[in-house]
Amino acid sequence: MSVHQRHVTRDRGPAPDLAGFREVEQAARLLGSGRQRGVHRRTLLLYAVWSAGLFVAYLVAPQLGLIVYGPVIVSTIIAMIVGIVRNRPRRRLPWALLTGAYAAFAAGSLVAYANIGAFPSSADVVFIVVYLPLLITALITLTRSGATVLDRASALDAVILTIGAGYMAWTFLIQPFLTRPDLPVLTKLVSITYPLTDVLLLALLARIGLGAVRTASARLLICSGLGMLTADTMYGLMRLNSGFSLGGPTDLGWLLFYLCGGLAVLHPSMVRLTEPQVLSRTQVSLRRGVLTVASLLAPAVLLIQALRGPVVDGVLIAVVSAGLILLALARTATVATSLRQTLGRERELRQACESLLACSDTAAVTAVLQNAVGRLLPDDTRHQVSLLPSSDGPFPAPMELTPDGLDGFDLTLRCPLGVGGTRIGELLVGGDEAGLVELQESLPVLAGQAATMIDRIRLSDENERRSRAYVDPLTGLGTRLRFTDDVADVVTGGRFGAVLLVNVDDFRAVNDTRGHQAGDDLLIALAGRLTELIGDRGRVSRLGADEFGVVVPDAGDPAALDELAGRLVGIRVGARLRAGVATTLDDGTATELISRADVALGSAREAGEPRWRRYDASLHAQVLDRRQLLAELTQAVADGGLRMDYQPIVELGSGRTVGFEALARWPHPARGMVSPVEFIPVAEESGLIIELGAWVLHTSVREAASWDSGHYVSVNVSVRQFHAPGFVERVHRELASSGLPAGRLTLEITESLLLGDQDQIHADLARLRAAGIRVSIDDFGTGYSSLSYLHRVPVDTLKLDKSFVDTITTSPQQHDLVRGILRMADTLSLAVVAEGIETEEEHRLLREAGCAYGQGFLFARPLTGADARARMRSEAG
Repeated sequence: MSVHQRHVTRDRGPAPDLAGFREVEQAARLLGSGRQRGVHRRTLLLYAVWSAGLFVAYLVAPQLGLIVYGPVIVSTIIAMIVGIVRNRPRRRLPWALLTGAYAAFAAGSLVAYANIGAFPSSADVVFIVVYLPLLITALITLTRSGATVLDRASALDAVILTIGAGYMAWTFLIQPFLTRPDLPVLTKLVSITYPLTDVLLLALLARIGLGAVRTASARLLICSGLGMLTADTMYGLMRLNSGFSLGGPTDLGWLLFYLCGGLAVLHPSMVRLTEPQVLSRTQVSLRRGVLTVASLLAPAVLLIQALRGPVVDGVLIAVVSAGLILLALARTATVATSLRQTLGRERELRQACESLLACSDTAAVTAVLQNAVGRLLPDDTRHQVSLLPSSDGPFPAPMELTPDGLDGFDLTLRCPLGVGGTRIGELLVGGDEAGLVELQESLPVLAGQAATMIDRIRLSDENERRSRAYVDPLTGLGTRLRFTDDVADVVTGGRFGAVLLVNVDDFRAVNDTRGHQAGDDLLIALAGRLTELIGDRGRVSRLGADEFGVVVPDAGDPAALDELAGRLVGIRVGARLRAGVATTLDDGTATELISRADVALGSAREAGEPRWRRYDASLHAQVLDRRQLLAELTQAVADGGLRMDYQPIVELGSGRTVGFEALARWPHPARGMVSPVEFIPVAEESGLIIELGAWVLHTSVREAASWDSGHYVSVNVSVRQFHAPGFVERVHRELASSGLPAGRLTLEITESLLLGDQDQIHADLARLRAAGIRVSIDDFGTGYSSLSYLHRVPVDTLKLDKSFVDTITTSPQQHDLVRGILRMADTLSLAVVAEGIETEEEHRLLREAGCAYGQGFLFARPLTGADARARMRSEAG
């Protein structure tokens, strides 16, 4: 999932109540461009240029005052709202509070302009009661939103920085205000409120600056806060000395506060301030540098006072220095504790690495990682470890601390696994924030060792698989790899060698009707019979589910090879075999020899003829012709080169037409009328039948919708077409778009369709029939299913195959069989349509046996659409 998608998902969760903010959200959206997430770079640049222009204008003409301040205030508030709406941070509340604080400061500034010279005034009420609480709350929530760890060291750092800054504020601002006798008490309290809150704001800004997130937005936000603190400090010093007046350098600090604040919220990197991050060593070093400066502030003031004259704040300096020293000692103790913990983690890492070296599979590696992470985390820490194999993504890649990953945990530490420059997986650890930060240095080491072991295990498994790749686990025969090597040896052997490809006919039917165990037993038995037959003359391999390969290095002579092939296809193991034979008499490579045997296998004849073929050059011509036929058929389907004919289905008693079977016809410009017996198998083998079937359904349904007589249309559906994704939905769409009632559409399926995933097939058939569509079993009696399945299959009609009709007049047994089928259908409330009726005698016998419907040349040959409509008009008139 991309970063963009991840944030969009988070916005779906519960959000704080920002009623006031949402009132202006719609207006703010008008300032963005499009609906994509993030402020566009041009918008950011436009605001930056606009802000810089206002800033320069004030520097050049400070007397402009509100003329500059007004646009600054308005553009800043709008920029903040646009930034929140378009950037969509994980948590909006801190940014909404920050926007409110800036708006409150703007309101206070306007009140101050109306009361210039008055202190304290109503503007101070706005600043102290509204602005400062909003700003402090915003910064506090912002520091907590980024998943920053509140450990003891961080708390001590914050206290040290706060005491240092507080001492400076006391020395230069708070004490001077408190010791002035000419100031009223209220004036003193208001005056010291600002430096006191500035100390707190400085601590919060330092927390953001020294935290895990280092972004442009964070820098701009700190710059904005420093501008405010600088302006407040200058304002207090000016009031202590000569008094404050507008238009001075103090106003530049407040302008910086506005402009940088707007940029901070508008910049797309603001979203990272509410995202959990991994803390780096460089940030820790920077924190120590800032704390060193803060600790030296009190001694520096003491030195300055000693050089200039008597020390006036000796007691306070001593107290502050002592406090800072004690805090530094506590900080040192914390470092020592952290060092001991680091040594303990290193010990655990060594033990984990030793355990990883003994792992023999990925499951063992995962178990070691789980145990190691549990020991590295504090006791009783709830956590979860997951090892995900994946080659997606770059490597090396940084470790990430993210809120998405493992279910049930707010944060997940994601550590990529790789060897060299190849990524092989990812180690995920879910837990609480404090525990995960403890793992930030240890986990990459553990992950690196785990990646090395996983890669070693993978290589070992590949070697083992390679050694097993030559043996079929079911039959114990050689595999395709072994067969290919054997063929290569025959090609280079210099003798009359032969390659035979053997296929089990209708093996899928065996699996589907008798079960996979029966199929496996058949393959095992066949492997034994083939091995027994070939003996030491060659080697047998299993090439696929139902295909075997035989290599005979020295076949003797062609007559002996023919005799061997005949005996081979004569093996009886519960299924019929066919074979293709190629010999080394025709020069060629091993690949060419296998290909020739495959061509011969494909052309082997069906039952009643020899079920094996030896390759000769004429077979290639047949293959090429078949490929040409497929190419021409594909073009005909695309260009509309096929047409639909419709054969009437009549009521045998009255001869009245009740419906039509849709039949595809291909008038070829060179071949003439190509029989469906030729092009339908080609379409089936290539998969073109899906596209062809869709065209047949579309054309037939629209033709039937134009009939006013109410006759139904019967459309053939191949197994492959029925299994195509979305077939049922396609049928519904065709009916809806054409306006044909569902009851006037019959779909003809074959019995072989019912041999697959029966639950899914029955469910799809039930959906079709629930919509009113009728289902018919075509060529009934020629498939592989027994008659007993009919009571479980949701169908309406049986189409009696022409082979039954052809023999009904000459075979009493066939006649009785047809009568039995008709009685069974009547018991199951199924209609029967007899196919291929060509004589009056067939018509009479079927009618007397109880068959209600039929079709065939006796009644009509397939008709064009126009002729079918004419027949319906003739019968109606």
